[in-house]
Amino acid sequence: MGAGGAMSGGTFKVWARSLKDTGPPNSKYCLYLPNNTLKQIRLYDANGYAWINIDFTHGGVGHTFPHVHLWDWSKKEIGEEPRGDDIKLYEMEDKLEDWICQIIKLNLL
Repeated sequence: MGAGGAMSGGTFKVWARSLKDTGPPNSKYCLYLPNNTLKQIRLYDANGYAWINIDFTHGGVGHTFPHVHLWDWSKKEIGEEPRGDDIKLYEMEDKLEDWICQIIKLNLL
């Protein structure tokens, strides 16, 4: 991250079907639907790997929005999916500092 908490690799807005698992190091991508609704924010780590997804909407049933997926790339080495299961925002407070939960709630990331 750069000064003031900005992602030093840049922030990008895209209108596409999905985002790539890798991107510019320390970057943030905001994925929009054709109607300009924010669908997802993905943060990439210092090595350019997906680090955190924040999903605001998508298909399927039984989801609570927004929810978060944490990525663990060590799982790929043993043949498992690196993207973790969705975690409801209120459950994130046990996993991350309160401040990041507030940022997500306010959609400031």
